[in-house]
Amino acid sequence: MIDAIEQIRSLRRAVCSSCVIFSIVLALFKPANSIEVAVRESWTPTDCVGSGFEVDVCVGVYIDGTIRKGDGARFVRRIEQLERELSRTDFDVRVGSVWLNSNGGNVVEAIKIAEYIRKKQLTTIVAYDSRCDSACVFVLIGGVIRIAGGNVAIHSPYDLKLYGSGRFNEMDQQYNLALREIREFIDRMRIGQAIVDRMLLVPSTQLRKLEFEEMVELGIVGVDAVFQQANPTRFNR
Repeated sequence: MIDAIEQIRSLRRAVCSSCVIFSIVLALFKPANSIEVAVRESWTPTDCVGSGFEVDVCVGVYIDGTIRKGDGARFVRRIEQLERELSRTDFDVRVGSVWLNSNGGNVVEAIKIAEYIRKKQLTTIVAYDSRCDSACVFVLIGGVIRIAGGNVAIHSPYDLKLYGSGRFNEMDQQYNLALREIREFIDRMRIGQAIVDRMLLVPSTQLRKLEFEEMVELGIVGVDAVFQQANPTRFNR
């Protein structure tokens, strides 16, 4: 049996900068002050690796930019639109992966995107020339298979509206509420709370880059346990 993490290591070596530079302009979707969602040409096996479906081709979706309010719903609408477009082709094709390049942003919206990614059984990928910082890490965690070749960095969460206000009691209440929601999300993603504990040690004004082995240890890089059990032939060879 080939260990799932060893397969991830192999796929990580295959995630090169040239894998993400191609996009189909027709599918470009970028509202003002929002993440960019585009379809990338699918010619690498990583796009289909997380697919739990028997299909001819998988396409990858490329997310770029800061995650802002409303991006969760926009991302869902864009994927649904893309799936309708793909259903009109002459062969079996589906969205198989989400390639990330983001400095983070709105945690609530990042979690919405992540949970939709998990529902659709998609792979999340950070290429060597890309980054996934702050709230983007939650999107990365959403993948049933998670691959990172580029920079992934964390810090403690904060509320931009209250930051620097001096209103400690209100900030304390909001912080604990947000932290509870983050921990509940992490439980649903089945990777363990160590990643949240690690985030809390980093001031919100700083970023701490995670090394690959640390990401494996924390579960940020890896394979979802239920997905692995549902598709044992993909990992037991």
